[in-house]
Formats: sequence, structure tokens, C-alpha cells
Amino acid sequence: MRIVELLHLLKDIETACSTCNRCGMCQSVCPVFLQSKYEGDVARGKLALLDGLSREILTRPDRVLDRLNRCLLCGACERCCSRNVPLVEIFIKARVMITTYTGLNPLKKVIFRFVLTRPALFETIVTYLSRLQGLFLNTASPEKNVKITRGIIPSLKGRHVLPLPHQSFRKELKTQGGADKKQATSRRVVFFTGCLIDKLMPQVGHACLQVLKKAGMTVLFINDEACCGIPALASGDSLAFQQLRGHNLARLQALDFDVLVTACATCTSTITAQWPMMDDKKNDSLTEFIRDVAGRTMDITEFVMTHGQGIVEKIVPIHENTLPISITFHDPCHLKGKGQALAFARRLLASLPGYDVVEMDKPGLCCGSGGSFNLSHYDLSRQIGQEKIRSIVSSGASQVVTACPGCMLQLTDMLAREGSPVRVRHIMELLAESLGFPSEGK
Repeated sequence: MRIVELLHLLKDIETACSTCNRCGMCQSVCPVFLQSKYEGDVARGKLALLDGLSREILTRPDRVLDRLNRCLLCGACERCCSRNVPLVEIFIKARVMITTYTGLNPLKKVIFRFVLTRPALFETIVTYLSRLQGLFLNTASPEKNVKITRGIIPSLKGRHVLPLPHQSFRKELKTQGGADKKQATSRRVVFFTGCLIDKLMPQVGHACLQVLKKAGMTVLFINDEACCGIPALASGDSLAFQQLRGHNLARLQALDFDVLVTACATCTSTITAQWPMMDDKKNDSLTEFIRDVAGRTMDITEFVMTHGQGIVEKIVPIHENTLPISITFHDPCHLKGKGQALAFARRLLASLPGYDVVEMDKPGLCCGSGGSFNLSHYDLSRQIGQEKIRSIVSSGASQVVTACPGCMLQLTDMLAREGSPVRVRHIMELLAESLGFPSEGK
């Protein structure tokens, strides 16, 4: 990034900072502050730190970046802000500016710029890791398909994780012959798989594909799909983010599609909000296409409920002769404010026969994942997650359902640590089963 661009970015940040009146409303909703009780962790504390950033970045940039990174980017502060300060945008752009000035961690540089930007290489690496994962994982709860990490990497020791499948979703799809050909009257839908569903939760990908086909859609895929870019952007690496976004956009331009759907709340948020936000507006046609794609992107739950050709009427009573299964729904932070996705999710769950929906206390409370936040601030992430787990367990539900793979990983880890039998599932898994498709999960 050139100096002139840094100066423009700095001006944007300081202008936005001046809008905040330090009312403190963000204190009541920030998951990090609610655990740490430290003013520097709340939004107004971070804005105070960023005020006069042009001086601070020259003296103590590492201190500023460390404080900025103690943030889940969940957007709770922004949603409650009476002055409509674009807090997530400020924090992301500040990370980008400081990282550009100080330099990116070498390991992150390799991962973001050399691995994630090369989807074929990423696939190969994950395939080899799946064959070697026995070296890193112990068996924990076979009935829940959960493993515990060994101490080879000290910072990751003791985490409860899902093992890598033998094949990714997209690789399995190629083996099976891919999606159906175009139907005469159907909508053409691009299913943006996302890294976690593709590499770690293929059963969710299959459930989404089954639902979309049942809804009468022609399903398309991005050839050689890359990461949406949020891991790189959250780490301040705008270069890798631009490369990943450009990779996917170039392939989307070659597709004739009506809607892009995702089953990952984070991917939905990134494509609809961060892709346009980080546009430098140097290319009018590209800017227009970025906005066009963002405007045509929807969470899959909202899409099938609004465009699914009577999807609810196609549901079959698979649990007709058994006691109702109690379920509760966790609101992913990145779907709040994204259309009516959460309202449609609850409406969908209420329509599934054989399920008893129980609303947990504080369903919108962040689970504490935050992507890379979980890796760099695990103790704090765990404290936030334990608060969420108490709400889930107290509901009495036997399953917790959500619409975000990142949340699913966090909830799986936290529930397993507590020895809870509550099962974590994606909402599309339940819908696919209720439409008569066999469960892909173990």
C-alpha cells in the first residue's frame, strides 16, 4: 500500500473516530468487555486509542494493533451505536493500516498469500493433513465425532475439534458428477461453499445442495473457489484479501447466475459488506460488479424460505412416531442485520415436524469464536463461549442449531469441554432430513 493511500485511510479513520460521542452504549453489548471489564476492550476505548493514530503509529504500533486485535468483529457495538459510527469498518481499516506499516507475521503471510490464494494447493495440503491428523489428535467422544488436540502445538493443546474428512465437499462432488444440469424454469443459484463447509463439514454442503435441488434450483459452483478473504482481512492483510476477492470475482463474471447463496454467516457478511467496503473504486466496472454480487448474495435459509417454490410444503414427517426432539437456535453475529435471515430461520424450525423449538436465554449472545480471535485469544474466547454454553444447556434442548460453521466449531469445543451431550447442527442438515434425504453426518 502506497503512502498516499495510507494517509487517505488514516484520514477516514480519524474522521469516523470524531463521530463517536463516547456515550458508552457499546459497553453493555461487547462480549469481550463483559468478560475483561477493561475499558480498552470496548469500542469507545479502541476509538480513543485510534484518536491521533498518526502519532501513535510511529511510536507504539504494536500496542495499538494488540488492542485492536482484542475484538471479535461481531458488530454488536455498531448495531447499538446511536451515532451510527461504522465501527467494524474502522477497526478493520485500522488493522490494515498498522499491519501495512509494521509488516505481516511471516507465518500468516505464507498462509494468506501463498496457500489460500492457491485453492488447488490449499486442497492438497488439507488432503495430506487429513491423512496425518492421527499424529495431532486423540480420540475424545467417538459418538460425537470429536477429537482432542495433542500437545505438538502447545497453543492448540486440549481443544475439542472435528477431524478432517477424507475428502472435501467439492472433491466429493466432482467424484459424484457434480450438480444437476439446468432446469427449464429454475433460478440459477451459485452456492458459495466457504472453507469450513468445504474442508471440514461436507455433510452440511451436501445438505445445502439437496435442499436447493428440492427447491427447484439449478445449482452452480465457482470454478476453483477460493476463501472469501475474511481471515486475511481480519489480520490486516489487504493484499491477500484483494487477491482472494479478485480470484472469486473473475470466476463469477464467467457465470450466468441469479443469486449467490452461502450457508456460512461469515461468508455472507464478507461478500455483502467487506467486499464493497474494501473496494478502492479505481475501476468503475469492477466496483459495479462488486456491488452487484453483494446485492445478489443471500443466506441460504432466507433464500429457500423466500424463493424455494413451496419448500415447507415438501417437508415429510420423519419423526412422526417418536417423541419430539428438543432444539434451540443460536443467532450467528454475522447474520444480524442481514435481511430477515434469523427470523426466517426460526420460522423454518417451527415448521419442521418432530422438533420442539425451545428459545434459549440470550440467543444473540456471541459464542466467542471470531475466527482468528479464537486462535490468538483462546482463554478469552473460551470465557465468552462458556457463557453461551450455559444458556444452551439451561434450555434443556438436546440439539443446538445455527447457520454458521465458525459458531459450530466453537460450540462443539465448548460443549465437549463441559461433557455435554448436546449435539451441534447446521439448520440445513435438519431441513434436508425433513425433506426425506438421509443424514450425511455421523
